[in-house]
Amino acid sequence: MAGQSIFSRTLLFFNNSSKTILTNRINRVNLTPSAMGFKQDPKELEKYKIPERPKKPLTAFFAFMVDKRPIFEKEHPGLPNTALVKKISEEWKILSTEAKAKYEEHAKRSRVEYDHEILAYEESLTPDQQRVLKELREEQLEEKKRRKIKKESKEEGKPKRPASSFGIFLKEFTQSHREGKSFNEVIKEIKDKWTKLPESEKNIYKAEFEKNRVEYEKNLKAWENRMLAEGKEQLIRVKTLKAHQAKLKCSKKGSKLE
Repeated sequence: MAGQSIFSRTLLFFNNSSKTILTNRINRVNLTPSAMGFKQDPKELEKYKIPERPKKPLTAFFAFMVDKRPIFEKEHPGLPNTALVKKISEEWKILSTEAKAKYEEHAKRSRVEYDHEILAYEESLTPDQQRVLKELREEQLEEKKRRKIKKESKEEGKPKRPASSFGIFLKEFTQSHREGKSFNEVIKEIKDKWTKLPESEKNIYKAEFEKNRVEYEKNLKAWENRMLAEGKEQLIRVKTLKAHQAKLKCSKKGSKLE
């Protein structure tokens, strides 16, 4: 699992003009990740018998949007969703202070109720349930981090890993045999053909893969060097980063000896 730090926060409740700091059992609140807004998988909740956390209330603007959306949809039939949201946003901007205040006050009351529900929810969870929720949260954070790195790497032009020998054969075969067949039929046929393919013919695909792999490694190394030069160490492989750090360490030692 990723880091084992405990998720904690103090809840601030705003009631009209007064601000009250509430803590669980007066002293502190150790909120579970579920209370901090991460996505819960219903199957995981059911598996560990964990109750679903209270849903966050709508903000003033989103409550306004819920009210106005049916009206705008009727006035502008067929308008794309993005354009519809833009129109509602523009309406919100010019809404009178008095009208906005009604939505804002309702949102404030709803938030106070939600915060109380979260405290009650936290107290209802067993230590095991809190542990599981913490682990699920850490997994989701790691997955989010991986997706972000993958997206950034793609934007930075990271070289694509080459297809395996079977992958090359797969692409070649599907281009000429896909027409008129279902996906499952094509896959089954490809697997059968690859299994029965003579080793001498497989070696042709293996040789092509090896050629592509060497080129890929060369391009990847150049790309990682560029990322290091630009200060984007988070995008490169761990082994490359470690080698780079070791090299820098040796260089510093050499400088001191001189």
